[in-house]
Amino acid sequence: MQDPAELTAQASDLRAQAEAARAEADRLDSEARDKDIEMVAAENRIEQGRFEIEARDHRRAAQEQSALADRLASEASDLESKATDEANLLSEQAKDRDREASAMAATTGDDFEAQRLSREADELRRRASGV
Repeated sequence: MQDPAELTAQASDLRAQAEAARAEADRLDSEARDKDIEMVAAENRIEQGRFEIEARDHRRAAQEQSALADRLASEASDLESKATDEANLLSEQAKDRDREASAMAATTGDDFEAQRLSREADELRRRASGV
């Protein structure tokens, strides 16, 4: 079982990578437009061909960066969902420990074991909250 806080941090890192990839995609797309402008202004056909190739290459790179950004954002969402699921599971386990502690104290009078179960429940809640 992975720690929800760690999963959330990983998701945050992936979101930052996705934002950087989107920014790079935008920059490359802007450069592609600049190359288009240079291509139109080019008087020499050889130079125009070079600008066409550069513009096409920048467009392809922009598409690849955009696809990467989409994939990273999707992975971040998956990790956030997993973190939520893990936190919910830990919360349920904490409730189970609380019930066990109450039952133990009520039926056997074993305060030491009941306190141990309560501490386990507290630790599970702490982990679930990501603290």
